[in-house]
Amino acid sequence: TLIFAIFIMKVIIIGGGIGGLCTALCLKKAGFEVKIFESVKEIRPLGVGINTLPHCVRVLTNLGLQEKIAKMAVETKDLLYFNKFGQKFWEEPRGRFAGYKWPQFSIHRGNLQMLLFEEVIQTIGAENVLTNHHLQAFQETNDEVIATFINRETGEVIHQEKGDLLIGADGINSVVRKQLYPEEGEPCYSGNVLYRGTTWMKPFLSGSSMVMIGSLKQKMVTYPIDPRLNDKGEQLINWVANLKETDSEKITVRDWNRQADKARLVEIYKNWNFDWLDVPKMIDEAPAVYEFPMSDRNPLDRWTFGRVTLLGDAAHPM
Repeated sequence: TLIFAIFIMKVIIIGGGIGGLCTALCLKKAGFEVKIFESVKEIRPLGVGINTLPHCVRVLTNLGLQEKIAKMAVETKDLLYFNKFGQKFWEEPRGRFAGYKWPQFSIHRGNLQMLLFEEVIQTIGAENVLTNHHLQAFQETNDEVIATFINRETGEVIHQEKGDLLIGADGINSVVRKQLYPEEGEPCYSGNVLYRGTTWMKPFLSGSSMVMIGSLKQKMVTYPIDPRLNDKGEQLINWVANLKETDSEKITVRDWNRQADKARLVEIYKNWNFDWLDVPKMIDEAPAVYEFPMSDRNPLDRWTFGRVTLLGDAAHPM
């Protein structure tokens, strides 16, 4: 009589952002047991617009999500570059319009994250997604890794989890990375601040165009992120104003919800009124503007140590 023992490896994922959620779905599909631990009390749809390029959409398609994403995203047709006078100097097709097998999607980051979150709940079960669990530290032994979690507000140890592998998908301020590289220090500020917002407005150019205007000193990136039009025929447009900001201490704080002075931004971009896009009006009609300093870290020699590895912004912040 032959007896076969089936051993299923258990993976602990630290972080319930886009990277952690997508990784959980891929690992579950590959036959792993997965458990996600997220520091915040509630996973909510934060952020504004992002672009998912064909190599990214390929992974999401293999997870069976392309059709769902297409209903809430704009399939980006082209990318165009303009100078600060609104004059075009470069244009190229994107995604399937450029011959790729998979599309490029422009989508609200929060909508994508919540789609992945709902898919994770259905796939691995709500009992395997624990919020309000902040990683304090991990310990690796010969045959397992042990993660200790605290309540971030009280500092009280609330849980320990044992697994075969641990993935640190806990962002640019990763606790996992800090334990692996304790001497690294804080993220490096790039000198650029992103001012972000969304505005309902008439579609511009092809209606599915992504545009970049200006230079490294003062730039504007904008594109639609919702295929639906409102009753005024307006489209939800995501925009990102990129400015060199080197004289303020406040810009060292990374926070998706930090609001900025909209009037100041309108004044800076007041002359950027083109026949195809009114930039100051677009900024002024946004319900809110959020500021987000662009930060980075130096590359690491390695991301993986034994049973522990890094992923996403924890490994290579962009």
